[in-house]
Parts: sequence; C-alpha cells; structure tokens
Amino acid sequence: MSSICFRNSLGTLVLFCFGAMLVGCASGTNQPPVATVNSTGSSSSAPLSPQLLTASSWSNAGAADQALTAPLSELTNQTCLTCLGMPQPPACTLHAGNAPMSFTILPSATWFDVSPLSGTIAANATANISISAIYAGLQPSTNNKGTVVVTAPGYADNTQLNVTLSCGITGVPPDPNDNSTESCHLSVVCPPCTINTGGNTTYSISSVSRTGGSSLYLLATSPNLPPGTKVLISGIEDNSFDGTFFIASVPEANQLVIMQSLLPDATSGPGTVYVPEVISCPF
Repeated sequence: MSSICFRNSLGTLVLFCFGAMLVGCASGTNQPPVATVNSTGSSSSAPLSPQLLTASSWSNAGAADQALTAPLSELTNQTCLTCLGMPQPPACTLHAGNAPMSFTILPSATWFDVSPLSGTIAANATANISISAIYAGLQPSTNNKGTVVVTAPGYADNTQLNVTLSCGITGVPPDPNDNSTESCHLSVVCPPCTINTGGNTTYSISSVSRTGGSSLYLLATSPNLPPGTKVLISGIEDNSFDGTFFIASVPEANQLVIMQSLLPDATSGPGTVYVPEVISCPF
C-alpha cells in the first residue's frame, strides 16, 4: 500500500498511511508501531519515523496591508514599499508540516522579488515570505499576475501565493480627478483568501441609456461582472450616469444594469467603469 499525508488549503490534516502492512494512521508526528521480526524469530515493535507532508498551507501574515496603490513614478524600481505607506512589506505565512521544510522559492515573473529565496522551516513551524521589491517598469502589460513557486524535498511544489500588479490605470486613487495619473496597484493574496471578479480593473463604456429608472451600460469588453459588484463610473458626458454604484443585474456578459429610480430617461456615453479590488478571507 502507498499513501500520502497532506494539509488541504484550509489547513485540515488529511492522512493516508503508506508502507507495506500498515494498518492505521495517527494524527500526531509518529505513525503507530509496526511489528518486525528480529534475528531470533521473535517479534518486536519499533516506531516508524514521521512521514513528510506532501503539501503545506499559506495564510495572511498578521494584519499586514496586502494592497497598495501608488503613482507609477513612485513605484518603479521600489525596494522600500513601507516608504509608500504600507505598515510592513506584503507577505504570506508558509506553514511546514510535521517534518522540516528546506525550501527554495522562484517567483514566476521578473517584476517582483521575494525574500527569503531559500531557508529551512522547523517541523510544524512557519516563515513569512515577503515581497521585497517591485519593478513596475519591467512589467510587460497593464495587468500582471504572478505566483510564487515553493520547492522543498518531500513537499509538493506550491504556487498558491498570488501577486498582482496593474499599472497604467487612469483616473483612480490616489488622484481620481487627474486623468493623466498613471497609477499602479499591487496586491498579494494568500489562500484561502480570494479577490473579487474583475477587481482592480478599468473597463470602457461604449454607451448608456436610462429608461424607467433602470440604467443599462454597454461595455466594450465582456468582463461578466456578477450582480452586487461595486463599481465606480466616470467620464460620461451626462454626469448623472457617473458615481459609485452596485450592479443590479447583468443581462449579457458585456452589460450591467444600475438602478437610478429618481432620475429621468436619458442616453449618453462613452465613459469608464472601475471595479475596486476586494480581498476576502474566511478568518
């Protein structure tokens, strides 16, 4: 029989025994004793060594602010993220299993650095993996997503730490009234946390019409934003369509409906809709 031991993404320990003739599992660091035969033919019991987990788990590092928006000029080649107002460098906590984890880390992109890049975590201990530098000028597009690959003997490769950097967005914080502002938004997400669909993205509005207090916005692309998503709409010629709203419905993937029951019928366009990022963690 073969088997593995691992922690799932919620940190729950799941055990499967392995080794010939094993008949049970233990939740501690040692497997139950197994019968062996000595040179005289009598049987004795000897404990097995702890088995390595095949996966680890991540969690947010303390109460650190995991997101930052700053002008592109301030974030380019930035090695002092705390200088831009972050209470501490964005980080995730890596949890080792019931055996030491000697790890190496490889970021999947050239526009960010991670620290430490290697080390050893004691059994059942943790280590913070921090974003140590951002190179916004190296990103090949306006919406970059990266992962951190952790490799350690006895552990499965782990790519759960997600890093997002979006630059070139205009007319959003920190200067919503200056359309020339090129802003960058950095976020680090550790499972089991999630980012909302379309978060931290600007979409173009082709046209908008309001009938009977229901405003229908036609987008140039199809983000398929779910109802209830918070959106910031700006730049429309008839500014009664501008503002901060929650999507009431989505008739088509490239449409969204917002209720404006007290306003008269009208048509206008174009403009932009910005979806703020929302990071949700179940703890």
